[in-house]
Amino acid sequence: MYPYAQWAYYISMYKAGHKEYDIIMQKFIESQTDEIMKRNFESLYESEVEPLKTQNASNTN
Repeated sequence: MYPYAQWAYYISMYKAGHKEYDIIMQKFIESQTDEIMKRNFESLYESEVEPLKTQNASNTN
C-alpha cells in the first residue's frame, strides 16, 4: 500500500502547484517493477495529470 500513499502525496503536491512533481511522478512510474501497479499508476497519471496539463496550457494562451 505504500506506493499508493506515495502517489497520493505526489499528485497532491502537483495539484498544489509544485510542477516539479510531474517529473517525480514519471520517474516513480518508471521505477515500478510490478507490471500491474505500473499500469495502474500510468492510468492514474493519464486521468489526473494529463487533464491538468491541458488545462494549464489553455490558461496560459
